[in-house]
Amino acid sequence: MTDQYFDARAVRFANNIYGTPKGEIRLAILWRDLQKTIPWLQTAEPKKILDIGAGLGHLAIKLAAQGHAVTCVEPSAEMMQQAQQNIAAALPHSSLGFIESSLQNLPQHLNEKFDLVICHAVLEWLANPEQAIELLRHWLKADAYLSLMVYNLNGIVMRNLVRGNFRKVRRGDFAGDQRGLTPAQPLLPEAVETWLASANLDVKQQSGIRVVYDYLPRAIATERSLEDIIEMEMQFSLQAPYNRLGRYSHWVCQPHR
Repeated sequence: MTDQYFDARAVRFANNIYGTPKGEIRLAILWRDLQKTIPWLQTAEPKKILDIGAGLGHLAIKLAAQGHAVTCVEPSAEMMQQAQQNIAAALPHSSLGFIESSLQNLPQHLNEKFDLVICHAVLEWLANPEQAIELLRHWLKADAYLSLMVYNLNGIVMRNLVRGNFRKVRRGDFAGDQRGLTPAQPLLPEAVETWLASANLDVKQQSGIRVVYDYLPRAIATERSLEDIIEMEMQFSLQAPYNRLGRYSHWVCQPHR
């Protein structure tokens, strides 16, 4: 496969992800994880943050609102433009940085270190996700944190099993349409953790995102309040074995000392 980007898909991404409970759940779990594992997010001390694959800027807005200096990186010009509009509407006086670049080309534009590097829903779109881990390591200060989220192969297999899609499971072909929003290369959490260890990154916390919502029958999901669903997600996203079965897997890591 070749690397894939979100050109011409920004509107569909906004409507299908962040315009639904999926996006609310994702943001709630990610924010809980970051606050739980990164001590300085509880203080007023401003830090330097790099958000690679910043998407529509939702997490960047929350971090910039706390006073942190956030640099947003996004390869899709359309997605970047939408993120800039969202950020300007939410924080009209902010001064976030923007770099239009892929992860692989980012070293040509950026050679500084950060206190937090965020890379969410990027690796599963790349031809060589393992190599990307080494690149991410490059921008971390010695005591910095890496927030990494990937599309979880375990979760997509389990969802197809409970739906009875046995033929698809037998084929093992879970890649999405190249023009769609389903990632091209779901990743095994165990493989990602091997890559993190090889890059001398220690996992401080691992959670699952949408460990409940994706397994609810549609009729039941619409009957339950979003607050109730997020409460269950919060409870089980850190507990084994549920944390290994979410639609996405999230790790907060630090360089090994």
